[in-house]
Amino acid sequence: MLAAYGTSPRAEPENRDAIHFVSSLLTLGLLVLPTAALWAPAFAGFLGFAGIDQTRLRIKLVCGAVAWIAAVWAAPRQAGAEESGLRFFFVFPVVSLLGWLLAARIGLAGILWPAAPGPGAG
Repeated sequence: MLAAYGTSPRAEPENRDAIHFVSSLLTLGLLVLPTAALWAPAFAGFLGFAGIDQTRLRIKLVCGAVAWIAAVWAAPRQAGAEESGLRFFFVFPVVSLLGWLLAARIGLAGILWPAAPGPGAG
């Protein structure tokens, strides 16, 4: 909607660039969100090596934000690298979730996010 308004004759010429920038940023942020959601557990796993409790909601949100920022940073660079560079951000979430669901179904994978050990574990 912002992109359509930015190209309409009603938009002030000096505002068109700002409207286009904001709409591009919002589109990019939404495009990489599924990929970032799948990268976030990996960041949480790295925090587990540092001894941080990755089962806390705050840590999960921080990992999600870090993954989203990394994906937003990587997307324009990937798009500029090749003609269909953003295809990765469409294909990766679908393929990785299907792979994880298949692995979970046959017993090779556990849960997606690291879980706290139950009583008596260890």
